Order: sequence, then structure tokens, then C-alpha cells
Amino acid sequence: MTTSQPSTTKMQKRLQRRDYILQRVMLYGAIILGLNVASYIPAYLNLRAWQILADMGFTLFETACSLIAYLTMQRGNPRRAYPFMIVALLGLPLTQWFLGFNLSILVASSLAVLIMSMAVWLDAWYAWMSVSTLYLAYGFFISMLSPLQPLSPNQITYLSASDWISAIAFAGLMIYEGARILPTTSIRNRLLLISINLAFLPAITITIVFTTTTINNTRTQVFNQLSSVAQLKRNQIALWQSTLQNYLRALNTDTTIQEVYTTLIAPRIAEDDKQAAYVRLQQRLKDQLAASQYFDELFLVDLSGQVVASTMPQRERQIVTTTTFFTLGSLAPSIQPPTYDLTTNAPSIIFSRPLLDKNGTTIGLLAGRANINVLNNIMQERTGLGESGETYLVGLNRALLTETHTPLPLTGSRYVRTEGINQAIQSKTGGQSRYENYAGEPVYGVYKWLPDLQVALLAEQNVAEAQSGVFRALIISGGVAFAAVFVAIVIALVLTNSISRPLQQLGETASRITQGNLEIQAQVTGEDEVSLLAQAFNAMTARLRNTISGLEGTVEERTREIQQRSRQLEIVVQISNIIVSIRDTNTLLERVTHLISHELGFYHIGIFLLDEDKQYAVLRATNSEGGQRMLARSHKLRVGQVGIVGYVADRRQARIALDVGEDAVFFDNPDLPETRSEIALPLIAGQTLLGVLDVQSKQSNAFTEEDVRILQLLADQLAVAIENAELFAQSQQALEEAQRTYGTLSRDAWQKLLQGVLRGGYTSNSSGLQIIKNPEVLPTAAHQAVKKHSLAVVEQADGQHIAIPIQIRGLTIGTLETFKPQEAGRWAQEELETLQAITDELSRALDGARLYTETQLRAENERRLSRIAGEVRSSLDIEDVLQTAVRQIQEAFTLAEVEIRMEHSDEEYS
Repeated sequence: MTTSQPSTTKMQKRLQRRDYILQRVMLYGAIILGLNVASYIPAYLNLRAWQILADMGFTLFETACSLIAYLTMQRGNPRRAYPFMIVALLGLPLTQWFLGFNLSILVASSLAVLIMSMAVWLDAWYAWMSVSTLYLAYGFFISMLSPLQPLSPNQITYLSASDWISAIAFAGLMIYEGARILPTTSIRNRLLLISINLAFLPAITITIVFTTTTINNTRTQVFNQLSSVAQLKRNQIALWQSTLQNYLRALNTDTTIQEVYTTLIAPRIAEDDKQAAYVRLQQRLKDQLAASQYFDELFLVDLSGQVVASTMPQRERQIVTTTTFFTLGSLAPSIQPPTYDLTTNAPSIIFSRPLLDKNGTTIGLLAGRANINVLNNIMQERTGLGESGETYLVGLNRALLTETHTPLPLTGSRYVRTEGINQAIQSKTGGQSRYENYAGEPVYGVYKWLPDLQVALLAEQNVAEAQSGVFRALIISGGVAFAAVFVAIVIALVLTNSISRPLQQLGETASRITQGNLEIQAQVTGEDEVSLLAQAFNAMTARLRNTISGLEGTVEERTREIQQRSRQLEIVVQISNIIVSIRDTNTLLERVTHLISHELGFYHIGIFLLDEDKQYAVLRATNSEGGQRMLARSHKLRVGQVGIVGYVADRRQARIALDVGEDAVFFDNPDLPETRSEIALPLIAGQTLLGVLDVQSKQSNAFTEEDVRILQLLADQLAVAIENAELFAQSQQALEEAQRTYGTLSRDAWQKLLQGVLRGGYTSNSSGLQIIKNPEVLPTAAHQAVKKHSLAVVEQADGQHIAIPIQIRGLTIGTLETFKPQEAGRWAQEELETLQAITDELSRALDGARLYTETQLRAENERRLSRIAGEVRSSLDIEDVLQTAVRQIQEAFTLAEVEIRMEHSDEEYS
């Protein structure tokens, strides 16, 4: 009792501490998550991104689960709180689907799982380590799954800072709770946890720093590479521009073109000469175009803005005074940015410059429509861009000018809008960023603005390809870190076991010594302080053994005997307490045989009772299989002649056979072949011998004189119980006979009453109480109730009628009838049960009233008899006696006439 109470108290304290820590963790989680959601509101109002709104909604759900778990735990229902805890913890990594992978959240939530696991499985380090590791792996798996498109990193700078602050605050609270748990756990677990943290924290820190540095370096390297490629493309485009301008400048010095053009625009020239000059000029332009790969069209414009000659006849005679290339090209060499040309139905870039005569006077405009395929070839060169990298040009109107890596319609039919394009066009400068490209894929992009062409040059590379090396490095570094942690765990287990195991063994040894086990020895495995303490324990136990060894044998022997006898007496008392409550003889005998066999461990128990002639001891109950066979064939032994049972039944003294196999005189029964010892005890109640209790054992010499005394006590109790059971059976029989007699008298009395004064009955309705005038005619319901001797329900036009028989000792003396109108509905079962109970009470009240009436009548008759006898005896004269008798009888019974005749018969004297 003293050991169980502290153990129970310790368990209660542990459960209270567990619930308290789980409450705190859930409360901390609800507060931190709620503050984190509040910090997202400004970012959502600024960006209006659905990912932020989804993350806020999901985080609010986790906050609600954490808060519900906390409140449920506080109300003392931990089992109902566990599902909300699990949902909150498993749902936390899912927020990475909206805002991208966040190591801080994963580490903080894993730390919470570790603390909660430690609270649940305080001493089972393998349990909380396994749960924490599985949760960490689950978090990484969820982050790698990422089925949704998260927000781009440059959009979540503020959110990432908020997440880091929240994670650090939450992790600090978890470390605080962990520090509170540590003193309550074992030294081994403390050493193990500290060792693991010493390995895990540096490993995770190095992994985070390495990963962050690698990602930043990779991003910087990718941006530098893309910037170099973009600058190279920009230089190639500038060279292309310069080449086209130089070509136009060379055409400007072509004397043939100058002469023919001068002739063509001369004011007074014959039509034939003019046509010849036009044909010659057009041919010269075609020859120059054929010799060049940079232009798709060359044409000349006069000072009035009309196209005079062109390699593309559709453009001739057009007025181009409103175009940029005419306005600027008339003054100096210029480039018209990409515009949609209605003549070619495609975007075009036109280079133009003034056409000068020999004197340097502007006489017209020389223009050329550039071959955009040259730009496309420049953009398609993939050197330094990897597998997914590309460069392309976008016009001021966001129309694609060159082909893309992902096939898209070329020139004008597809407009693209990305963050990089918008920044380049809006700022008219260069820059770099991570964003989603025209295909919706996350890319690292560098954009440059080309002011001459008024186009944006973009160089992009897929983030997945750019960071493939980072992921490989992360996997390698993470694998190395986890391998280091695993090695550290193994080493920590070995070290902590080497320290804690000797202490644990020494503690167990000390505990067993305090419990009295002085034979145990503490293990000495070295020469450290623990070993010295173990040696001291061994020396102490050796001295105690020497002191106690002289007394231990005697005390142990006496104690064993006392315990055995105490146990036997206790069993005898328990069996006695059980059998005294049993009133049926057969049940009593059957129960006793099994109780003695089960509690005292004997092979066979048999109870013999003497027959009516006291000549045989008949087997009445047994527990063994062989005994059951004997019982089935009505086994009996002759008193004083057969076996040990017959001997005890004759002598009324207990008898022991210590080796039954050799003592065949007393016992030789093939139904009980395993018997080696037997004892028989008389069952005596008062001075009457009732039978014999036969006990057999499989062991030789199983019974002693002390066993005889103890078993005789049990036999005496059994004899008294048998006698009481028989007396109880006789009393029950007499009581039943008296009840039957009284029931017969009661029924006869009621039959007389029913045939006499009790005819008819009473009814009560809205008119009041009335006497039933025609008792011979029974209603339908009453007739059925009398016939069935039970409640009857009859449906009639005016409602549902019921009748309940009034019964006294099986005799129906009347009925109780009522009905419920149609509008009141049907009788409910509760109402019927209530009416039945009222009828039963009425039966008992009527029978009581009958008994009271009979008693009153009997008392009145006694008083009359006493009065008449007194009056008659008051006189000694015969005449006075006769007169007094006549008068008293008439008055007592209110009779009209009473006669007493004094006559004699002659026959009596004949």
C-alpha cells in the first residue's frame, strides 16, 4: 500500500505536467500564428496576391485549432484536444505551398513536436526522437510537393522577415519549455538531448548558412552571367545598327543614285526621261538591296514626303510626312523604333538619313527597312544561357519582336507582360530580378533598355535550372549534416549509456537493497566515481548479510509456516463467509468443492452425506472429472466398512492416509489414479453426523496434524451451513404451504362476499358518483379483461376503452373500466402502466378492508356472546335463565321472535 500510493501520486503529477506543457505549446502557437496573420495584412493590401490571402486563411484555421485544443485541455478533456493538435501541426507545413519553402517555420514546428513528444513520452527518448524526425521529413516532403504556384521571393521579403521573427520567437518559447522539462527527466535523456542539440544546432545552422550563401551566390552568378549575355547581345545589336547606318551612308555617296534621283525630281523634265530615270533608280536600289543582307527594302523619299522609288512597289507614291523616320531622318541619321507597317503587315524597323547632293544640300531621304531576322538570329544565340536560358526583344507596345525558347506566335500577334518587361519599359533603364516569364515559369531575368530602338532586351534563365546546383549542394550538405547528426546520436547514445547505465544499475541495486535483498551485488566496471560508490554499496551489503545471517534461517522458517497457516485460515474464513450465504443445499455442496480445490490447491474434493437409514455415505458433490463419473453412477460407501470415508463416518474422527498407493486398505479407486494422499473429516452439526468431507492430493505426505485442525474448522462450518440450508428449505416449504392455505381461505371469503353483499359496483363521471344498477351485464372491454385475466383494450365509436381485472390471489373479483374520447387520442403506455399500478393497489386495499371487516364482525360476535353469557349466568333460577336467554338473543341480533322449548322424548325412556 505504501509503495502504490507514491507511484500513483507520481503518475498523477506527470500527467498534470504533460497536460500543462501541451496547453502552453498550443497557447503559444495560437498567439504567434494570430500575430503572424495580423502582420500579413499590410502586405496583402499592397500586393493583393491570392497566395497571401490563402496563407492568411489557412493560418487562421491553424490558429483556431490551436486555440480550441488549448481551451479543451484547460477544461480537462485531453483526448478531445488531441485531434485539434494533430490538425494544427500537420497543417502548418502546408502554408509553404503559398509563400514558398521556409526553413524557419519547419524548424520551429519540429521543435514544438519535439517538446510535445517529450511531454507525452518523457522517458522514451526513442519515441520523441522518432516522432520529431518523422515530422521533419513530412515537412520537407510537403515543401517539395508544392502543387501550387507560390509568391515570388522578391514579393515576400517582408513576409519572410515576419515569418523568421515569428519562428524565432516561437522557437525561443519552445526552448524555454524544453528547459523546464529537462529537470524532470532522467540523466540519460538529459545527456542525450544535450548531445544531440550540440550536434544538431551547429549542423542545421551550417546548413542554413551554406544554403542561403549558395543560393545568393548562385543568384548573383546567374545575374552576372545573364548581364554579360545581355550586354553581348546589346553590343551585337549596336554593331548591327552601326552596320546598317554605314551601309546607308555608303549608299548616300553612290553618284549613280544621286544623279538619277536629281534627274527624277527635276521640275522640268520630259516624261520619257523621267520614266527612264525612275527605271534606272529602281534597278540601282534593287542591286544594292541584293548585295546587302541587312535590309528587306530600300526606298527614296523626296522633300515633300512622297516615296519616289522603292524596291517594294507597294510603298511608292505613299506620303510619309508623319512618320518618325521622315521627321528625324530629314535632319540626321535616325532609327524608327519597331512599329507595325501596314504595307508589309508586320513590325518593321526603318533606318533613314538625309540624301545629300555634291554640294552637301539635302535633296531627299534615303531609308531602309531592316531585316528583323538578323535580330532574331542574334537573340537565338544561346551561348552562356544553358538549357532553359533565352534572350528576346519586346517593343514599346509589349509586342514580341524575336522568337522565344517556348514556341509563341512571332511579331505582333502575341503581346507579353512580365515583371521584367514592365520594369524595363516603365523605367527605360536596366535591372535584374526574379519573376515569372511569359510562360508563367519562375526565372532569373536581366533586362536592358535599348534607347535607339526603343525596345527592351531580356535575358532569362529558368530558376529550376539555375538552382539545380544549389539543390544538389543542399542535398549533399543536408545529407552530410544529417549523417553527422546521426553519428552524433549514436555517439551520444554510447556515451550517455556509459554514464547513465552504471548510475541506473546502482540506483536499482540500492532500491532492491532497501527492499531487503541483501544478496544483490552492484556491478563494478571501472575505477571511476560510480565504481567507487558501487564498491561501497557492496561492502555495506556484505556487513548486513553477516549480521543477519544468524537469524535469517529461523525467522524465514517460522515466517513461512505462519504465512502458510495464516493463508489457510484466511481461505477458510473466506470460504465460510461464502457458504453461509447459500441457502440451497445442492448449490452449497457444488460451490464448496470448487472453492476448496481452487483456493487450497487440492486434486479432488468430495462431499458424502448419509442416507436416511444412516447405512451409506452417498457422494453428493465433487470437483474432479473422476469424481463426476462417480457422481454419475451414484457412488456410495457403506458406513464402517468401505474405505477411509466409511471409517470416518463410523468413528466420527478425521483420518489421514499419507501414501495412498501403498495403503490399499483405505483407498483403491481407478477413477482417481493420481491420488497420493487423502484426508477425510466428519461433518457434524451439534450431535448429528451429516456426512464426510473427502480431500485428496497428488502429493505424498501432503497433510499434517495442523492441516487436520484447519480443515476440521472448515468441515464444521460446512456442516452448520448444510444444516441451515436444510432448515431453510423446510421453512420455505412450510411457508409455501401456509401461503397456499391462506390463499384458499381468502378466495373462499371473496366468493361468499361476491355472492352476497358485493354485487354491482360504482361509476364516476361528469354527473358524479353513481351505483351500477345492472351488474349482470358486463361491457365488452370488461368481459375481455375477465376472460384474459389481464388488461384489455377495445376500440369503440366513442373512443378507446380499457378494462383491468381486479385480482386477489388469482381470483378476479371485479374490473376497473374507463375510456378516452377520440379527440383525446390513444392511451399511452405510461398511462396504461399507471392504471395497472392503481388497480394492483386497489386489490391490496380491498383485501385489507375485507380482513378488517371480518375482524370487526368476529370481535362484535365475541362481545355479544360474552354479554349474553354474563346475563344468563347471573341467575340460578331455571325460569329466569330461560327468560334472560330469550330476551338477550332477540335484542343482540334484532330478531322478530326467539323460542326456547323444553321438551323430552318418550323414546329416550322406553
